Amino acid sequence: MGTTKYGTHLEHLWAVAGSRSGRLIAVAGERDADGVDSSKVHVYTKAKLESLASFEVAGAIAALDFAEGDLLLAGGSTGELRGFDLAAEPPRPVLEHRHALKVGITAIASDAKGKTLAVVDDAGHLAVYELDRPEAGAPSLRELFRDRLSARALRTVAFDSASGKLATAGDDGVIRVLAREQLGAPDVAPREMPTGEKGITALTFTGDGRVIAGCGDGSIRVSYLEGAADEENRSGDQAHVGPVTGLVLGLQLHDEAGRELTRRLLSIGEDGKRKAWIHDTRRQPKTGEIGQNLKLRAMAWLRPYRAKDDAKGGCLLIVDGKRRLRVLTLHTPSSPSEDSDDRS
Repeated sequence: MGTTKYGTHLEHLWAVAGSRSGRLIAVAGERDADGVDSSKVHVYTKAKLESLASFEVAGAIAALDFAEGDLLLAGGSTGELRGFDLAAEPPRPVLEHRHALKVGITAIASDAKGKTLAVVDDAGHLAVYELDRPEAGAPSLRELFRDRLSARALRTVAFDSASGKLATAGDDGVIRVLAREQLGAPDVAPREMPTGEKGITALTFTGDGRVIAGCGDGSIRVSYLEGAADEENRSGDQAHVGPVTGLVLGLQLHDEAGRELTRRLLSIGEDGKRKAWIHDTRRQPKTGEIGQNLKLRAMAWLRPYRAKDDAKGGCLLIVDGKRRLRVLTLHTPSSPSEDSDDRS
């Protein structure tokens, strides 16, 4: 059985992220008390789910991401990016950057090295920044690219660790893909791929030239980054009921003989269900219900800190509509445990 502990957060949780070191978990959201226009970003240790730090910020937080060196980035309703150095003693705020006025940041992603950041907002803008972390002095952001890609809100953004390409999507249901060399070039025209229905709420790359989208209609669809802009409806009649709120493609692991083990795509939705799809097959997913009438808000992956045999796949981090953080171990074939360690 898993364990449940009471956390320090009072917020309705909307965002979760796992650190690059595999040691830390961050959550954030919004407070619904009258007259309260601030919230806190909370950081817990993975080992015992103990509180490490809390940082008060203006407004609500909708997006979290870890850049290089366990620099935690947060963005939300005020349009500001804030950075927190969790490797410092004690952890402390080190960065404030105005992304835009009168818009809300909806998602943040960083590339494989943690040095290039992509930020999208509810006015349809994509901005890409380069992170500068001098040995002496505070970190800063240098803007590489900015454009309004959609007249509607962008909800998700992701980097492809294999090609370096960047994808973003949102309420208009179009995936837009940019190559690294397009950033900063004049008259940039991203590749556009209309996908699914009722918007796109989550993205992840496969690493072999495809991108997977979780859609507002509950479906999961796969598109190619080159060639015709066709899509495959991977979920079929096994789709979520309501929007997909998180996608994680598990690690490709190998057995002792070097043979590839089963790789799974994990999804969650507002229907309270977690689904484990066997990647690159048409087999039906293994479905687990985390809670009846329970909306799952967001999901992230925490890489393995110590690669024990039963935890080589890392952990899934899920936040739900009852203010809980759930931590589920991914067993060797990227299969989530039925038990979870919870913070509520």
